[in-house]
Amino acid sequence: MERRRRRVENKTTLIVAIAGFLHDIGKFAERGEMILPETYSDKDRVSGLYLPFDKKSNRYTHKHALYSAAFIEKYNEFIPKEIIGTGEDTLLNLVGCHHNPNTSLQWIATEADRIASGFERESNEADGQGISIKRFRETRLVSIFEEILLDQVDNIESLKWRYPLRTLSPSGIFPSEEAEPDDGKYDYNNLFATFESLIEDLPDKDNAELWFEHFESLFLRFTANIPSATVGRIIPDASLYDHSRATSAIAAAMYRYHKETNSLQINEVKDCGKEKFLLIAGDFFGIQDFISLSGGATNKNASKLLRGRSFAVSLISSLAADLLCRELGLPHISTVLNVAGKFMIIAQNTTSAIQSIAKVKDRINEWLFKHFFGETTFGLATISATANDFKMDKEKGFSTLQRCLAQALSECKFNKIDLNKYGGAVTDFLDHFNNNLGVCTYCGKRPATQILDEYSSCSICADHKLFGEKIIHLPQIVITDLSGSGSADKISEPIFDNYIVFLDENNGRNVTSKPLRRWQLTMPETGSGIAMRFIGGHLPRFDNGEPKTFEDIAKSSVAKDIEGNEIGTEAIGILKADLDNLGEFFFRAGKTGRMNMSRSATLSRQLEFFFSLWLPDFLSRNEMYHDIYTVFAGGDDLFLVGPWNVIITFVTELNDHFREFVAKNEKLTLSCGITLHKPSVPIPYLSSSTERALKLSKGKKEKKSITLFGQTVTWERFAELNDIYKKIEEYIDRKILNTAMLLRLIRLSAMASKEKSMTQGVKINELEALKWRSYLYYSFARNIKDNDAVEKLSASFVSWIEQYGEDMKIPLWRILYERRGGRKK
Repeated sequence: MERRRRRVENKTTLIVAIAGFLHDIGKFAERGEMILPETYSDKDRVSGLYLPFDKKSNRYTHKHALYSAAFIEKYNEFIPKEIIGTGEDTLLNLVGCHHNPNTSLQWIATEADRIASGFERESNEADGQGISIKRFRETRLVSIFEEILLDQVDNIESLKWRYPLRTLSPSGIFPSEEAEPDDGKYDYNNLFATFESLIEDLPDKDNAELWFEHFESLFLRFTANIPSATVGRIIPDASLYDHSRATSAIAAAMYRYHKETNSLQINEVKDCGKEKFLLIAGDFFGIQDFISLSGGATNKNASKLLRGRSFAVSLISSLAADLLCRELGLPHISTVLNVAGKFMIIAQNTTSAIQSIAKVKDRINEWLFKHFFGETTFGLATISATANDFKMDKEKGFSTLQRCLAQALSECKFNKIDLNKYGGAVTDFLDHFNNNLGVCTYCGKRPATQILDEYSSCSICADHKLFGEKIIHLPQIVITDLSGSGSADKISEPIFDNYIVFLDENNGRNVTSKPLRRWQLTMPETGSGIAMRFIGGHLPRFDNGEPKTFEDIAKSSVAKDIEGNEIGTEAIGILKADLDNLGEFFFRAGKTGRMNMSRSATLSRQLEFFFSLWLPDFLSRNEMYHDIYTVFAGGDDLFLVGPWNVIITFVTELNDHFREFVAKNEKLTLSCGITLHKPSVPIPYLSSSTERALKLSKGKKEKKSITLFGQTVTWERFAELNDIYKKIEEYIDRKILNTAMLLRLIRLSAMASKEKSMTQGVKINELEALKWRSYLYYSFARNIKDNDAVEKLSASFVSWIEQYGEDMKIPLWRILYERRGGRKK
């Protein structure tokens, strides 16, 4: 009986969530000129059912709700039968009546819509000011990054950056400054027609939860760049997709709250003062240690293991959120944020929910402790909230909720491990060892369970190596419970002792069990209907498709002279990047008084897509950058490995593209650290040394800096040094300078920096630094026969060294490393 009750409740939760997601699909349909059926010609009967009547203007308003209802009717046969519903609260009525509700469930859809928009719409869309209803198609999604830069925006005319009206694509996530767009009729018609043509092909119609995830992903492709609101006194900076997703998550949480508290009455649903919601934040603590584990066999498989571990971070985080949602009786849509090992869930604030969260937290960390011995843990933090807390407000509202949740999660870092439960020695650690296999040679920590490529391996490292080998070929992954079976490759250690991951190169056909999740890892080229997850990254490969090792990548940094001799240092470059002041940026966004859940979702998703969608595509499309490998790219973090000289060239393009992406907002910037290494250097050192370089950049007062060859400079200064690099390269090519002279120039730049730092009370042995100009002139005069060239070069280098000091190491060391050698092949 209890199982049946939960099944019915979960089914209703799913119907309510899907209704919340589809409530505004009529906006897309109306702009795409979907033809209403003849039965909708009886305006008083049909409009009176779905639309509110405005006595002041003597007309029905919010016409898009009519199109939402018509859409459900039109595609009724392609929607899973179990979510169509019966009685008054069919899916059709829940969607169509969200502006004219009559039942408790219909009111949940209505209230969820209002809460997701921060109660913005109730005054702005109906007041008749702002964007005219006649212009609803030509209104484009504007950049929220520009809006936050301007601090206070009173009207749409003050905003210049807009997104193209087209399907989701790597280039389409960039806004542009352009003239007033056309009426959008052709674009909307084309978008909606293509969207309609793909609905009937969505898979898993016999599994409503899976179908919903596939549909959500399809909707993302077509509505990520479409504004949610286009009429009235509004700023159209939240996408239709993100508003729909936020509404769906809130609706599901509201239904669970009222059902579990026996308060499913209209007056209770409309009560905005009760703490009905729990905001849950999850964070994967110890990501760097997780990725950088090192054993004796690690370097031989470094690229595979790094790739596999990076993939595992995203997978474990996603499955932690999935496990929590399943325990709470919530659909996948309740996870409103899931990036870079972090997630946020909107849940019901009930006693049973709080107990479920504690249960799941223990289950996750027990599994992590069993396999990672406390080095990696998962933090979960919660705060309760009322509907009023989601309002847009400069001092309180949704931005305050976000800050409080972030603070609660930050405090979890100081209490990662329950010492009463896990403190002390791992008493049974040695009992798990096989004397013939010993310790895992890939991580150097866990007991080995098998021989893998002639080395002892534990089951976890074997799974990570499997990820690293397979994800480059995979169109999708399939996740099942422990009963999962099939001929596809699968992990040997179920995640959280609950999930089996299949890596099937046959589009899931080799998995015979009912899936819990099916994810496509790339942007589909055609009409694939599988839900998308951009967690694959970019991988350097040979022409035959085989992945390159770090040794192969290092060899790509070597060039050849005209005689065919190899020149240049054979090394890899490690790049780490991080967004500056992201927390302050969100705080600044909140201070505009216009941040709501829909806008926050749009902002977070757009930032994530820069790293997870645009970056891998950019690397794969540009031949020069084919050998750059994404170890980790998501949220606000970036970890790349590539030929050292290519990495240095690429980092400028990365920053330039990011500036365009954020509408040139100087309040949101990147900081980077780059280090050079031989490919045989242990992974932990690669990571930690570059992390130190990144910290130097972020420690600079203005941040927005890059550290290279031990020198930290702003991006503007780095661009100037790049110009100097090109000029020095020209001098080398013309045989005016040689590499030996460059080494002397590096020493002279250090002397110049010391001279600049001198104050009163200079020691005698420091006076040598004052001679650098004479040393420079002497060096040029001795090695260059052309007196005019000596004068010009001396003047140039004195000017450069006086201005840049030791920062001249950046162009000088770069050229030295590029020109070393002349090795005969």
